[in-house]
Amino acid sequence: MQLFADIYSTEDENKGLVRLSWATVRERVRAANPEFCALVDEVSPGEEFAFYIAYYPFGATLGDNETAFLPTMQGGFVPLNKPDVRLDRNFSNDLGYGAHSSPLTMILDKAVELFVDHKHYNLTVPHRLLHAGDFISAQRVINEVESSPILQSVAGCRSTMMLPPISCSRHFSNIRHKFGKRMRKPDSLYEHAQLFADLAQHPTAGCDWIMSVLLFSNNFVEKIKYDPAWYKIYVYFYRYAMKFHFGMIDLNLQMNLIAEVQRKQNLKVDPYLADTAHNLYRIAAGFAPGFAPASDETYVPRTFLQNVFLEVYGLTQYYPTILHPSYFNLNSPNAAAVYYSRQYPTNFVAACKTRNSYSITYALSEQQHLLDELCLGLAKIAPNLDNALWLKIGKSVEFCTYHSYKNNQENIKLSSALQHVDPRFGAAGCSIKLKKRGLSEDGAFMRGCIAIRLRTQGSAETSSTAASVREKEVLL
Repeated sequence: MQLFADIYSTEDENKGLVRLSWATVRERVRAANPEFCALVDEVSPGEEFAFYIAYYPFGATLGDNETAFLPTMQGGFVPLNKPDVRLDRNFSNDLGYGAHSSPLTMILDKAVELFVDHKHYNLTVPHRLLHAGDFISAQRVINEVESSPILQSVAGCRSTMMLPPISCSRHFSNIRHKFGKRMRKPDSLYEHAQLFADLAQHPTAGCDWIMSVLLFSNNFVEKIKYDPAWYKIYVYFYRYAMKFHFGMIDLNLQMNLIAEVQRKQNLKVDPYLADTAHNLYRIAAGFAPGFAPASDETYVPRTFLQNVFLEVYGLTQYYPTILHPSYFNLNSPNAAAVYYSRQYPTNFVAACKTRNSYSITYALSEQQHLLDELCLGLAKIAPNLDNALWLKIGKSVEFCTYHSYKNNQENIKLSSALQHVDPRFGAAGCSIKLKKRGLSEDGAFMRGCIAIRLRTQGSAETSSTAASVREKEVLL
């Protein structure tokens, strides 16, 4: 096996960084993105074009606001802007162009989350989820400079958490005994993701969750930008970038439309609640992710983590439900619900709370009232091409607020009902068959949870209400 500067290999062993040719990587590209693969086949890149496959464990950083991070054959990671990394001339010529941002990258499998990290608020705001066939730094092809000064990216998800509480010192001592004393007990939802990453990357844990990306060399990018024979690939990236540009236009229209509805409905609301409502509409439109229970291994090593918290931590009463960012698909008749929590507010921009004295149930009730009034107001707006998307949301989408305990607010429901309405909060969200367990209402995420779902899905709630109340009484 040939190695250059201990950074990459020329033989693919499903680890580290591997330098290959188009003929070697073609089938994996075709599996991830058949359309793009067909366009590259037309120009038939030869041996002079290098392609790098990089393998990352769950939670590993792909890039931050300064540079990209590359996995080494020894299991570590090195920043691309480190001078020693580019001592090999071929390697420097291939990927050096992305030293201070990121090379053009395609996701081959699993998922990548782009996020903004607010450590001082104990909050990660998910910006975008990338799946197999998606690209990082796609704008580099149509712009001279690719710049993302605040976004970071990780393999899998950074905005992920366990629904049941996992901060019991007695139970967490089992984790430390098994994996070492350096494991830090999470004191907030924000810290769950770091614990998950530490567990998945622990050398004795046996987690086999690996995701891979394809890095394109500089001469490949230059061909797309300047060679007329590669024009179809340039157009492909232009259209790819424009999808997000038009999304921003729609968001601006949304802000104006909802402000107009608030004025016509004469709604005098807390600015924080108004900004939260705007964000919920962004989630409903699919422009921003909400959260959903994990149902497979795409975003998190679900089977591994659930086994750890069942067998090592000792989680006995609740389903080991894991939440991760997820998009709502408004155009699918079977769109799965996504969720937003007041305890983990992922607003991109939010006004400061103007009142801190009222109770959470009062705030939730006011939030639900605002959402209901916005839906009524949208129904009165004359339809046109500019507002069609938002009118469809008002007609088809239901925002339903849940809280963990009974209260006097009639427009808030018990969160215990969710496992009957959405099976992913119950046994369907587990990789292991479990019985006599319940949804964790004590988890912070459930203390003010808003479901974004199709109105037809809410019909299942009526039959489950009585059962959920009885179950609540039994658990208490």
